[in-house]
Amino acid sequence: DLADAEDACRLMKKLYDGFLHAAEQDHSEPLMKNTQQVYAGYTYGRDNLVETCQDSDSSRGFLV
Repeated sequence: DLADAEDACRLMKKLYDGFLHAAEQDHSEPLMKNTQQVYAGYTYGRDNLVETCQDSDSSRGFLV
């Protein structure tokens, strides 16, 4: 039913606007450094969630 999809779109728009407003006011430093960027939830595989990692770097992590 398209009404359900329209309701979902309205809800996502409200959430997006809220996160955008919060991000504009947040000027703090990142909590973690030397981490990789992971995007989860944009695409779904047949049986699972697909995660995409950007800028894979072999030098990230703890140094001993």
